[in-house]
This record gives sequence, C-alpha cells and structure tokens, in this order.
Amino acid sequence: MRRQQKFSQAHSFESVFVLLLISVLAICTLFVVVFGARVYGSVVKSADANFVTRTGLSYVANKIRCYDADQLSVINTEAGKTLRAEENIGGDIYDTYLYYYNGSIYELPAAAGQSFKAADGTEILKCGGLDFSMPSPDAIKVSVTDASGKPSGLTLTMRSASKSS
Repeated sequence: MRRQQKFSQAHSFESVFVLLLISVLAICTLFVVVFGARVYGSVVKSADANFVTRTGLSYVANKIRCYDADQLSVINTEAGKTLRAEENIGGDIYDTYLYYYNGSIYELPAAAGQSFKAADGTEILKCGGLDFSMPSPDAIKVSVTDASGKPSGLTLTMRSASKSS
C-alpha cells in the first residue's frame, strides 16, 4: 500500500510539473505575440509616413523637372507658398499651381490670368504640409511634412531653357 501511495504522489508531481511547463510555454507565446504585434504596428506606421513623404516629394520633383527654370516661380496665394509653372500650349499661356491646402497637396491647372482659388484644385495626396523656397534663381527647395510633423525635403536644380534646346 505504501508503495502505491509513493507512486501516486510521484505521478501527481509529474502531472503538476508538466502542466506548469505547458503554462509557462503558453505565457511566453502570448508575450511573443503581443510584442510582435507592437513591432508590426510601428513598422506599418513608419511605412505609411515614408510613403507620404516619398510620394509627395517624387510627384512635386517630377512636375518641376517638366519645366525650364524661366517657367517656374514660387508665389504667395491664399493657400500660402505655391509653385507656379507657366506653359505655352498652341500659343495660349496656362499656369499649373502646386500647393498645400486642407491637409493635402493640390494641383490646379488654369488659364493664365484666371483668378486662383485653392478650393478649385484637385487633391493629389494627404500630408502634413508642403513648402517651397528658391535658395537661388536656378534651384527650388521642396519640403513635405508627414502626418506626424516630420519634414523631408530635397533641393532641385532647374534646367535652363537655353541648355535644353
């Protein structure tokens, strides 16, 4: 009888040990999943912010590259600093405006001399801000701010009308 009691106690200890080991494994697995979810969330947030700044900068840079230096200017409008690109199409002059308005980058093509209304433009990309400056007559500095307020920028040297012919 004593032998059976010792066997039962040893078997009970083994069962408790196995259950304890499985519980520790389950808790560790839960911690790994929670930690992984936090890391994934921060990676997605960072990727979204990078998408906004890279796409915004790329869009504006490609627009600037389409024009000669004498066709581009930075002007002040109701939307703030605005990039104006002037173009001659079939003898008619047209302006294309790029600007920040209501939390987005906007573009507005218009006939030269037509009044500028920021609300008339087409929304291109939501972002935290867009800024233009001209550090020299042949360069434009562009800055795009993401939703968290982090700015990214680039400076482009504009091509000259006399060199592009």
